[in-house]
Amino acid sequence: MAAAKFIVIDYWEVTDMRNAIEARIQTRIQARAETMAKAAEVAAKVAKVAKVVAAALIAGAAAAQAEPDLEKYNKSCAICHNQGVAGAPKTGDAAAWDSRTAKGMDVLMASVKNGLNAMPPMGMCFDCSDEEYVALIEYMVAAPE
Repeated sequence: MAAAKFIVIDYWEVTDMRNAIEARIQTRIQARAETMAKAAEVAAKVAKVAKVVAAALIAGAAAAQAEPDLEKYNKSCAICHNQGVAGAPKTGDAAAWDSRTAKGMDVLMASVKNGLNAMPPMGMCFDCSDEEYVALIEYMVAAPE
């Protein structure tokens, strides 16, 4: 019969090992907590920068919408809309535009693309995109007289 082998570990030795393991675990937890705190700080800074960038983009987009291509306006729209020729609503005359804008931008776009009364199809702006037509319409509706 084989003799049983016993490992005798001193209580204090086990306690020291357990304390060393717990200390290593606590060190790792602390390091991760510090990393997470730094990541949170970076994320907050990124969020602030993102807000500033978004605000700048929105302001730029609003400025771009507010200022249509006036060269295209002068070439295609101003001929009739500056003076109200042939029943065209004058640029900036809110009362003249009210009944038209009440129908919605889709109806206004259809009028521009298909022509209406004396206005020829595409309003004489054959290289305008839909976005440019919308910007020109918005300009004519809101422009100061």
